[in-house]
Amino acid sequence: MTTNKRLQYFDLAKGIGILLVIIGHLQGNDIFSLSPYILPFCTWIFSFHMPLFFLISGMLMKYRNDQEISLSNLIKKRFISIMIPYFCFSMIYLSVVFYALLIQKSIMPETLYVNLWYVFSTYGMSVLWFLPTLFFAEIIFLFLLKKLNRKVLAITIVTITATISVVNYLISQLTFSSPIMERIHELSIAVMRPFLALIFIYIGYLVFSYFKESEKVIGKEIIIGIVLLIIGIVFFRVNGGVDFRSLVQKNLFFYYLCSVSTSLGLILICKNCHVTLKLLTFCGK
Repeated sequence: MTTNKRLQYFDLAKGIGILLVIIGHLQGNDIFSLSPYILPFCTWIFSFHMPLFFLISGMLMKYRNDQEISLSNLIKKRFISIMIPYFCFSMIYLSVVFYALLIQKSIMPETLYVNLWYVFSTYGMSVLWFLPTLFFAEIIFLFLLKKLNRKVLAITIVTITATISVVNYLISQLTFSSPIMERIHELSIAVMRPFLALIFIYIGYLVFSYFKESEKVIGKEIIIGIVLLIIGIVFFRVNGGVDFRSLVQKNLFFYYLCSVSTSLGLILICKNCHVTLKLLTFCGK
């Protein structure tokens, strides 16, 4: 395998993405009352912050030449770097639930059972849903990448995205009135998330070649990045609030246009940022 140097603009983009995730989750009536712009800002963040990480994942796969590594080794590496942290952080979450149940006695045992289900179904407790989604999406993409030629790969991923989007829409129209049905609904979401993340990983994988070839057009890249950000802002206002965790996408065309354009715009600006932002870069690493 070819050893590549670390691209710091990806770390910076991920660091900014992490900061936006934190800001996006600082919600509530008390916070929203501070300014009328906070809620629209949080809504804008949710329109692209998860696709940003999937796009970067696809770009890094291309940069590292992951397609030349055996699938078994890739699964092992990804499991260690993604799923082990998932289970470790889940245990921390569960320890809090156990404390509330056994010491504080402030919750019912059913709450513990539900959270155990979240962990082992990979639906995820709170924000931890992202890790198994990323793991399975990367493995599925790498499997398809190794088995299919370029044209068939493109057709397959577009077909998967369209099919799962339709299935997700149909499921969202149903009513889940019992705890068992709610668990089934959550499992369906956990299964669909990686397949809907595929398209972002694929786009990132495709566009990285253009990023490598455009080293000498810095001014042009900044302009393109700003234009892409503006496009994302315009279409986020048209589409309204979305949420990848719950697979709320609304208008699919606006959703993908907004999430991809904003993410690529942010990455392009980070690529041409000559200001040292050590804390954000460190967080991205």
